[in-house]
Amino acid sequence: MRTREEITEEVSKLIEKNNDAYLGYKNAAENVSNTPLKSFLEQQSEKRNRYATELQSGLEILDPSAETNKSGSLKGDVHRAWMDLKAAFSSESEEKVLEECIRGEKASMEEYHAVLANAGELPSTVTETIKKQHDEIHETVNTVKRLEDLF
Repeated sequence: MRTREEITEEVSKLIEKNNDAYLGYKNAAENVSNTPLKSFLEQQSEKRNRYATELQSGLEILDPSAETNKSGSLKGDVHRAWMDLKAAFSSESEEKVLEECIRGEKASMEEYHAVLANAGELPSTVTETIKKQHDEIHETVNTVKRLEDLF
C-alpha cells in the first residue's frame, strides 16, 4: 500500500506534466504559421492549464499543505528548446511540431496510465478527474495524428 506522500507525489507529477504540456503547446503555437493549427495548439495549451488546475484541486483533497511546481520541469524546458531548434531549421515546422506534440502526449498518457493502475488508493473524485483527462489526452493524440497527415 502506498503512503499518502507517495500518492501526493504522483498527482504532483501529473500537475507538473500538465504545466509542461501547457507551456509546450503555447510554444508550439508560436512556431507555426498555419492559423487553424495555431488555434488548435492554443486551445490545447489552455486545456492542459485547466487539467493542472483540476488536479491541483484534487491534490488539496489529498494534502492541503502540498505545494507543486507551477513552472514546469527541467525536462519540459529541454523539450521546448528542442522544439524551437527543430522549428528554426526545418522548412516543415508544422509537421515537426506535431510530431513532438504526439511524442509528448504519448508520454503523458503513460504517466496517467501508471497513476490509474493504482487508482484504488485515490479519492474517487480524483480518480474520475484523472480518467477523464487521460481519455481526453488519448483523443488529442488521435487528432494530432490526423493533423500530421494533413501536413
